[in-house]
Amino acid sequence: MTLEKVFAAGVAGVFSVMVGVPAALGAAPPQEIYPRDSAKTVFGPEIFMVPQEGFSILNPQKSKKEEEPVAKQLLTQEGQGQQQKQMESGPDSQLTPQERILKEFGDPLEPVPVKGIETAPKPYRAMLAALNEGDEELAFKYAVQYVRYMRDLEKITSQAVAIEGQAMVRENVLGPGSWPESPEYSEYHFLQKIDLGDKSKELESKNYQSELDAKTRDAIKRLKESEHDLFSRAISVSALSDELNEQEERMQTRRMLSGRVPLDPQGRVDMFFFLRIYDREVMAIAGDIEKLYQGLKGQDHVNFIVLTIDGLNPGAVDDFRRVTKTTFPIVNGERLAQRFKVKRSPTMIYVTQTNNRFFQEEGLRNYYHWDELLKIMQGK
Repeated sequence: MTLEKVFAAGVAGVFSVMVGVPAALGAAPPQEIYPRDSAKTVFGPEIFMVPQEGFSILNPQKSKKEEEPVAKQLLTQEGQGQQQKQMESGPDSQLTPQERILKEFGDPLEPVPVKGIETAPKPYRAMLAALNEGDEELAFKYAVQYVRYMRDLEKITSQAVAIEGQAMVRENVLGPGSWPESPEYSEYHFLQKIDLGDKSKELESKNYQSELDAKTRDAIKRLKESEHDLFSRAISVSALSDELNEQEERMQTRRMLSGRVPLDPQGRVDMFFFLRIYDREVMAIAGDIEKLYQGLKGQDHVNFIVLTIDGLNPGAVDDFRRVTKTTFPIVNGERLAQRFKVKRSPTMIYVTQTNNRFFQEEGLRNYYHWDELLKIMQGK
């Protein structure tokens, strides 16, 4: 057998093993399994890609742009690690706690110069700096400058307080007769009359004041001319206001309402107190209503009338008197309540008789508040 035949037989045997056909079974030679030029008929002309899921390339080569951030991160971490090692193994790592304190704060036996803090006035700090250098003459000059500064500071602070006080009186934060109106501050009183060109106060006043229409005025007139004797009896009952600080209550009322309520030039005011008989809030302040009623009885310039909002039930009125032990008359105010659009109990309405303007407020108040508000509207 020639060398070529031996080589050909070996290749055929190896190929038979690769395709799973034992050479001993007489496997056909390669050319019989794959005829010559079979690629021309086995493969078609189309070329397309078939995706292979689940496969990935190990250790792919990254671009330089992708490698740079990673390299920088590794270098940063390495640098931080080396820095930490240097700190741990630095010269201070071998120092004792006492030595570290001495190194940071210095020798405790050395003198410490007295210096002014950064927020201290500049002349004061300069004075201390000159004293530390032993220059007393220069220190004295800065001391004079500092004293002048303190004198000017006290003066301008006093002026600021005085002007602020005048503003507080103008805005009704402080009432008449308070400290800004004392003779000590007389040179600043003119400030209260300065026109600020501010319309807010005028608008605020309009929100509190309204003018009565003709029908409402007529309803009030008929009510006052009715057969009800509004001031017939008098009795002393306890009131919640007895437990309050009278001066504080009156001052607070003036701060809130001075300049915001209508004034009657003749001091003539009608006071209408609208309520619902079984209202718990009304029962709680019934003593104050009685106190106001007793205090106003006999005053020619003031009419005080208590009215119901939803009609009058005599039985309910009797129950109210029995529970609250009050004596002030209660009349049917349903129509007048509709004219004033009263919804809430209690509601107090003050009406100036001379110029027919009124002020209305809702909710719980006390005798001192009502009485002081009346005085404001009378110009007192």
